[in-house]
Amino acid sequence: MTGLAISLATDELPPPDVLDSARRTVGGTGDARLRGHERLKKSVHRLLFEVRGRPVSLIVKRLSQARAQAVRLVAERWLPDAGLSRACPRLRGVVEESGDRAVWH
Repeated sequence: MTGLAISLATDELPPPDVLDSARRTVGGTGDARLRGHERLKKSVHRLLFEVRGRPVSLIVKRLSQARAQAVRLVAERWLPDAGLSRACPRLRGVVEESGDRAVWH
């Protein structure tokens, strides 16, 4: 994890629901500790965790509901149906923001 601009400033982090979902995704039922965060674009973040002593990273994106649905169809339906499921990263979770029209993948 060297060479990354690592931050844990809470005003830059995605919402707590997104962090909790990401923590469960990388750690399962085990202990996953958030060690850092890198903002890649306005609504794209790399979360850096430590799971059982090893570094694990996960990319999360904030999307409009329409865009999130299109991404989901591409990742879970259209590419696999064409035999191209390895052509994009796997969609590991979805978190809808309350009171907003945004979705985190």
